[in-house]
Amino acid sequence: MKPTVFSLLAGVLALAFILSSAAPRSQAPTPSGMSPGSAMPALIGGGTPITSLPFTIDECGRYFLTRCLTGVSGSNGITIQNGVDDVTLDLNGFSLIGVPGSLTGIALPGSNQSVTIHNGSVRGWDQDGIGMSQTVTGLLLDGLHVTASADDGILLGGGVRVRDCTVESNGGDGIFAFGCEAAVISGCIVRLNGDVGVRVDGGDVTIRSSSLSDNTTNGIELTKGGIVLDCAVNDNGHNGIEAGNGDGVLIRSCGANNNGNKGIEVGDDAHIVDNVASNNLSHGIQVNSRCTVRGNTCNGNAGSGIRLKLNDNLIADNTLIDNQNAIHVELTDNLIFGNAASGSGYVFPSGNAYGPIVNVGGAGDYSGVANADHPDANLFY
Repeated sequence: MKPTVFSLLAGVLALAFILSSAAPRSQAPTPSGMSPGSAMPALIGGGTPITSLPFTIDECGRYFLTRCLTGVSGSNGITIQNGVDDVTLDLNGFSLIGVPGSLTGIALPGSNQSVTIHNGSVRGWDQDGIGMSQTVTGLLLDGLHVTASADDGILLGGGVRVRDCTVESNGGDGIFAFGCEAAVISGCIVRLNGDVGVRVDGGDVTIRSSSLSDNTTNGIELTKGGIVLDCAVNDNGHNGIEAGNGDGVLIRSCGANNNGNKGIEVGDDAHIVDNVASNNLSHGIQVNSRCTVRGNTCNGNAGSGIRLKLNDNLIADNTLIDNQNAIHVELTDNLIFGNAASGSGYVFPSGNAYGPIVNVGGAGDYSGVANADHPDANLFY
């Protein structure tokens, strides 16, 4: 019987299978010092492996660690040179470890754009963990653990985003941002640092959805301007949040509790809205002038729930329980209405405007109490 086309094709396929099974299999080479398993995530992304320190990045591209690396005295760990843009530095889950006499773990001393540093630890450097100049723009720090630096954990400049990082147990500030433009710090844990948790010295910085606790001085310190949203700022040695004058500071929906001095202290032109500032060793909230303090809860502070040092503030719709004073006004020309207090009363000197102070304590249905239904009444119960 003559072979059919189908039988010939089946024979060819069988022969090919036998030959391929007999051929020796080779393994793709891996960079020096890497096991095949540890190399896979980095190889998939491509790029240049960093296998020893110090290391200088002098051209654009992706760079990655292959293992934990230890620095040397007198040098930075990794330096990204001035003018080198479009760099991704993937720590690949590993650590950059400083030694006595080492400098900064990751340094950007010049002008750089579009740099991402992520996914690993920077610890034990004798200067900053990560440091940069004010001319860095488009930088993202993501998923880093920065700890045990002799100075600041992260020294920020320029246009920067810091996302989902833990910055702890550094000798200076956790994060020090100076002269930043449109910088955002979000989803971070900043704790146990030797000075301030996050210090902002000028510029435009937003801090959101972060936890700042157990820092030696302030949890957050804004020299001028800044926005703080949805943060927990508790158990710090001095103030929870401290802000200077000007540029419309906004502090909203934060908790500032159990701090060693005040929960929130600001200068002029600030908006303090919908926060909880309780159980601090001094005042819950203190402001100077031209501030709006509205919708806050201040309970159990050793000082006043809210203290007004100067003039032209608007204080409205706050709840104040068991403070030394509910609201203590020191000077004149403030407007105060719609607040509710228990356990301590209001101190309003003449020269201020305020809604009627109405004691409804123990009144049951207080609709019959004079002025209790006044829309601007400051209730005491």
